[in-house]
Amino acid sequence: PKSSGEKQKYESKRWDHLFDMRFKDVNATCSQLPRIIPRYGAYRWAAKNIPDWPQAEMGKPRILCWAFTRTGFEERAFALHNTWGTKCDKLVFVSNAEMDTMPTMVIDLEDDSHDNLWNKLKIALKEIYRHYGEDFDWFYKVDDDTFALVGNLRKLLLSEKVRNEQAKGQGVYLGRAMDSRFYHDVRGGAGARGRHRGCRFNVGGSGYLFDRKALERLSQKAEECQPGLKSSADDMLIGCCAEEKLGILPIDTRGPNGGERFHPFDPQFCSDYHLPRDPDKAMREDWFYSYSLKPIKEAPDHCARDTVAFHHLPPHLIQQVYKLWFDCPELLR
Repeated sequence: PKSSGEKQKYESKRWDHLFDMRFKDVNATCSQLPRIIPRYGAYRWAAKNIPDWPQAEMGKPRILCWAFTRTGFEERAFALHNTWGTKCDKLVFVSNAEMDTMPTMVIDLEDDSHDNLWNKLKIALKEIYRHYGEDFDWFYKVDDDTFALVGNLRKLLLSEKVRNEQAKGQGVYLGRAMDSRFYHDVRGGAGARGRHRGCRFNVGGSGYLFDRKALERLSQKAEECQPGLKSSADDMLIGCCAEEKLGILPIDTRGPNGGERFHPFDPQFCSDYHLPRDPDKAMREDWFYSYSLKPIKEAPDHCARDTVAFHHLPPHLIQQVYKLWFDCPELLR
């Protein structure tokens, strides 16, 4: 076993790629990717076992992708704009300032910090619907470090399950469904996450979607939810708002074998995730395990083979992984 000093040195070395420019070459060739993608084996496993749906067609259905970003994060926006964002029918960045060469919706809040995402979201919902509500069928809200397989997203949206939900006429809200109620009870209330005791919601990192009906209804009601609150938990708060004001609940998007399609972490999770040894302790202390719908599958079955999205990829890695997924078939044989 490693000594504490060796372990610290090892843990530090694991993340050197985020700061070492040798690993940030976004113009690398296919033959170079195995040397510069961190944990390459895990990313290769995901790219090989989770192909994007080849039958996907632009406009079927019409998807507007909209990503939260802000000044200082242009490199992230550029990565989305030049990779998977090209597969959306339109990509718009919601920011506090115009971004050169990239479509931007400016929301000029006095406080545009991460801690005020909730108020940014409420304004964005109204503006997205006002400008684009009649032009698209689905509205996919993502972060600027999300990595999505839009072909698999189209496949999901065209599925019988989603179409049946739409036929009810109430509006559809989907992503990675989670339930925060138990965790809030044992942690002693909602605190900065709002004046409620949790709800069922779609976690934000891998993105969530509204169909046109859901967006229309939420754009009219969101301002009534948690007025005056500053919070970074915009994903949970909009889920609670949809439930409390409109009776709209997230649908379960897990695959037929129980694998998840939306992931709040990067693709390494597909081959690495294992259930906690002490589930009771995890229910009290681990938000991911506590919030997740049960049962939870372990790797390699944790990720559905038609996964839609991942989260927490830095911009250079988004571009490298996109190349691995779509441009280097010789690496996936």
